[in-house]
Amino acid sequence: MVDAPDDRFRRYYAEKLWDLIPPIYRHEDGLADSPGVLRALVEVLADQAAILRRSNDRLWEDQVIDFCDDWAVPYLADLVGTRMVSALDKRGRRADVANTIYYRRRAGTLAVLEGLVADITGWDGTVVEEFRRLVRHPHGLDPAPARGGRFTGTPAHGLPDLRSARGAELAWTAWDELHHLPDVRRNHGGLDGRYGIPRVAFHLYRLLAYRVARAAPRLLAPDAAGHVRFTFDPSGRAVPLFQRHSRPDFAFDWRAALAWELPAAMRCEVLANAEFAVSEALILTWLGAAVITAAQADELRPLRGIRFPNEARFRVRLAAALSVPLGLAALHRVLADALVGDCGKAVLLPPPPGVGAGDSWSVQVEEPVAGVLTPIARELTVAGALTAALPSPADKRLVIDAERGLGYFTAGTPPAGLLTSYCYGFSGGLGAGSYDRPGLPIVAPAHQRTGGGALPAPAAAADAQLEIADSLSYGPVADLSVQHSLLVQTGNEQRPYVALASDWTIQATRADSALTLDGLWIGGGGPRTIHLTASAAAAWRQVTLAHVTFDPGGVTADGTPIGPILLSIESPVSELAIDASILGGITVAPGGLVEKLTLRSTIVHSTDLAGHPVALAQGKGELDIAGCTVIGELRAHRIEATELLCTGVITIDDVQAGCVRFSAYPPGSVVPRAFRTQPLTDPRALFTSLRFGDPGYAQLSSVAPDAIARGGDDGTEIGAFHALLTPIKFDSLRAKVDEFLPFGLIPLYLTET
Repeated sequence: MVDAPDDRFRRYYAEKLWDLIPPIYRHEDGLADSPGVLRALVEVLADQAAILRRSNDRLWEDQVIDFCDDWAVPYLADLVGTRMVSALDKRGRRADVANTIYYRRRAGTLAVLEGLVADITGWDGTVVEEFRRLVRHPHGLDPAPARGGRFTGTPAHGLPDLRSARGAELAWTAWDELHHLPDVRRNHGGLDGRYGIPRVAFHLYRLLAYRVARAAPRLLAPDAAGHVRFTFDPSGRAVPLFQRHSRPDFAFDWRAALAWELPAAMRCEVLANAEFAVSEALILTWLGAAVITAAQADELRPLRGIRFPNEARFRVRLAAALSVPLGLAALHRVLADALVGDCGKAVLLPPPPGVGAGDSWSVQVEEPVAGVLTPIARELTVAGALTAALPSPADKRLVIDAERGLGYFTAGTPPAGLLTSYCYGFSGGLGAGSYDRPGLPIVAPAHQRTGGGALPAPAAAADAQLEIADSLSYGPVADLSVQHSLLVQTGNEQRPYVALASDWTIQATRADSALTLDGLWIGGGGPRTIHLTASAAAAWRQVTLAHVTFDPGGVTADGTPIGPILLSIESPVSELAIDASILGGITVAPGGLVEKLTLRSTIVHSTDLAGHPVALAQGKGELDIAGCTVIGELRAHRIEATELLCTGVITIDDVQAGCVRFSAYPPGSVVPRAFRTQPLTDPRALFTSLRFGDPGYAQLSSVAPDAIARGGDDGTEIGAFHALLTPIKFDSLRAKVDEFLPFGLIPLYLTET
């Protein structure tokens, strides 16, 4: 039970019990050789009395699974007779108990099996019965090929049209429309043993989609033909756009998920999925708005009830049906209104102003028109691969390459003041991101910055504050001088990009200076260094880095190198605390000292593994590191480590003190006492990606050894994503699937992200 901080029950009962004790004993308690012993005993009793009082006050809430305390969940589970999942998976336990009756009434159905994925793990997923993908001989009762697969026209018996490139792209996915021969081998997570009569495949989407609202795109250098492309990512990387979860609630009206309704990297063919339908209501609307004439309305009525699979076919039928062609403005209005609401383009791009109230769209491009930001209309947007030979589609204005996160205006250079809103994928709330960061200090509007551009130093004050309240790009950045304390943070759910034009110096001017950086994404063109320095007789009492990203480096979409941002400590620091961050490297200069360096749920990545393989170097002081991933070598004087995943050799000077437990590192490392650690011989296949910006950055791959994927002290993975409890959630899902899957069927678990 979490004690309420303002109920004062503990103090009330302590004083009440203290008053019941005779005054002589209270007086003697203060004069004894060990004063306060009796008072301490009274406070222990008061703690228990406060807990009992709170429990009595919550008797009604503890009977409801949605509001009860954690201790009451097993008792409620016993009432409904459910099999409890791991105690570490508190969310899954509560959801399991809450939905047990629902699961039992619909046991064995696809709705329950897909609901288990969301309820128990919190991930998205879809379930496919693989017997439906088995090839067979056609017969006369089969429907025509055009009524088969939604995207490829594959008939029910599975003979594919080999001319369809889309069929090959969808193969082996959850929306595969091709059919396969039976495979009786045991499945190991790949393609072997996947297709068979008893197989049921669970396609799991573990990554989350985070929306960045109104960020400044990065213009790329013109190519040989003079075309100017832009990246949605403000650092210039080719980062795939992500889809948000947009699947409707299927508790009582279940249907299979569509390809654009689950959080995954957006494919061009999904964004290009535009289907059209004409109804009588639309014809009357167009007629009332003078978009079409009465004669054209009569000519359009034969098209009612037909669902056209793409824009090209719809426009061909329009041209054939109308004796007088539509003008360009009228054609765009018809395309905008006839777009059906459940196709990929309609779901992923925002609706026209005033149409619908949904907020499930994933990508939006806005330009200022008469001082007002106006989205580029869906009918003027098209999906395409922005390669060297840029397409120039007729009467379209914007081309989006979703797989690389690129955009291109067919008219040439993008308009000034362009802003983009998009989603990126990542494993969890780590590094700078647009996720919720509760508990942020409230900064007065006078100390908030918006609009992008140069970032000057905050006004001089003993306790200075600065908040960036939007997701635009900022730079250059002025050096900072800290008196007593300085807080620089971003607004909640904001992700601004701070570009350093040169090295950045933050200087302490007093012996007890404190610095807090929260939520910043700091990058730059070339290698940059953030210098923590101090003036004469000054030092840092506390330096806190929370949810920050110091860019570890990479390349832009046009191949320009992006240098890493390094952190250099060049003065005494009593305590440096880093939490839920991504850093490009930490070094302590000869004149610097960190007495205690604390890292929690952090990635430290040295991208120059050939020239400078050291990711973290602390000459003196104590290193306390837990649940972190270090890509590169680690050197420190003294260490206390748990759930540490280090790809480079660890060298510790003082091996007589400290401990390394439940960790993994290469052979040849010099560490103090080791407890249940794992040798890391080949880290190449350990991660999904080591390219910063990829959705699977620093995520353990599906082929990572179990000794690392389950090597934590509680059976979870080793590394920065230890707190996600991924293996615990997998085990909980398997246990519940075994309970509610029909007898004789074999579940397959396929991690799509």
